[in-house]
Amino acid sequence: MTHLTIQDKMERFSCSRSSTKSRQLSPSKTEKYKIHKLHKEFHTIKDTIREGSFAKVMIVHRDEQATLVRYAAKFLHRGEGEAEEVYEHRALTEFDIARDLHHPNIVEIVSLCKHKSRLAFVMEYCEHSDLLDLMDRNSLRCVDKKCLFKQMLRGVAYMHSYGIAHHDTKPENMVLADDSVPKIIDFCLSQVFADLLPPKDNTGKIELGPVRTFAPRIRGTQAYLPPEILGGSDHYDARALDVWSCGVTAFILFAESPPWDEASAEDKRYLAFQKGWQYILKKYPELPVTGDIFPYVRFVNALPEKELVTVLLRMLHPLPDKRMTIFEALEDPWVRAIECCSPEFNLLSTTRGAKAGDCVILKRHDHRPPKDKLARSD
Repeated sequence: MTHLTIQDKMERFSCSRSSTKSRQLSPSKTEKYKIHKLHKEFHTIKDTIREGSFAKVMIVHRDEQATLVRYAAKFLHRGEGEAEEVYEHRALTEFDIARDLHHPNIVEIVSLCKHKSRLAFVMEYCEHSDLLDLMDRNSLRCVDKKCLFKQMLRGVAYMHSYGIAHHDTKPENMVLADDSVPKIIDFCLSQVFADLLPPKDNTGKIELGPVRTFAPRIRGTQAYLPPEILGGSDHYDARALDVWSCGVTAFILFAESPPWDEASAEDKRYLAFQKGWQYILKKYPELPVTGDIFPYVRFVNALPEKELVTVLLRMLHPLPDKRMTIFEALEDPWVRAIECCSPEFNLLSTTRGAKAGDCVILKRHDHRPPKDKLARSD
């Protein structure tokens, strides 16, 4: 029998700040951006980490106190026939979102640079590949998967608390840093759904303006998009899209295969999932999903714990207005009880209450694959 890796199983599944000021939907022409010349600050090398439709990521070095420190540089591809001002605006829009995100589970952007005719973001280097690669190595224990799941939720919740939706959460967009902490990357499709408001007092509490909705477009990886995007709704909430994408990512993490190819009536597995929901919504229209009342769908048997099933079903509710928020996912008792090796970022306690996603750090997990653990110990 031919052995199928997770990448094989998913080949069809994948498609090939500051709180003191208001944020605009895109960078203002008058806003100052310092674009550095890459070669004056960093030494470039030819090692390509990853390459996609929009960019190529390569390793660069910088001298820091007589030590060469590695960084990752994301070189943005310029579309054929794309005007210079359009290319620059696209790059600055992504940079404007990414530069103010400072959280343990989000990759840190260091600098905006230009190399020849291409713009590049320089960011912290995460050497242990992405979540999809980690799953394919079959080295993650259930305790690792729970910890990674919770940290993914924390990173997305932080973004939502600042009025930003990631819009492309998937295993390939979570990488493992040297300290074994997962980091969310790639903000080229991110949406600003609410502006930051000027602070009313000195408490530092974050306030957001009105929430925007968006006209549906196929932006992001289709397999992770919710049914309101693929089903022709006239508008959608980007926060609910992120929750759905996190739910699909979590299912893949725990079940090691995708639940469906796309959330549309064209997909038989999703259609069966949808029918399960239709039955439960007709019988119990006002009752929430619990351990005793839930749509019996096939993927329930693929998950290791009943409480996880309940959380993911609430994250994958086909009706976006009934789907749980990212903060509600973190406040779920089962999620809160997950032993997590990364400290809670205090922003959530400020914005969502003292119990939002709290945990006790009992011990440090090492999520790195075995060969990387061995290399580090040597």
